[in-house]
Amino acid sequence: MVRIVLLASVVAVSVACGPVPESRTPAQALGNPIDDARAALARGDSSLIALGHASLEFPGMPEEFSPDSEHGYRMISSSSLVVSESEWESQRDSLRVYAAAYNRLVSEVRSDSASGAP
Repeated sequence: MVRIVLLASVVAVSVACGPVPESRTPAQALGNPIDDARAALARGDSSLIALGHASLEFPGMPEEFSPDSEHGYRMISSSSLVVSESEWESQRDSLRVYAAAYNRLVSEVRSDSASGAP
């Protein structure tokens, strides 16, 4: 009797939860870069996003840009996303577009803060 009740409970929970949603790629799961940057800035986080693989890349920033210790950065890489090399390669352009938009907004706010602009 206990087994039947337990089995019925498991089935009820499975049915109530519905089907498992399709997994989304990391690039799809990131969301809106402008909204995400604004939320981070509102929390006081002015870190940039770097894409890492063989070297660090800061999309949306000038080529001569180098990170500073005051603001830092968060790195997105195949390791941090736990994806294979081929998945990383197929998603890198989407991740680059996201990071570029995010970094541009954060960089503008950093510049405004440094110049004392309201």
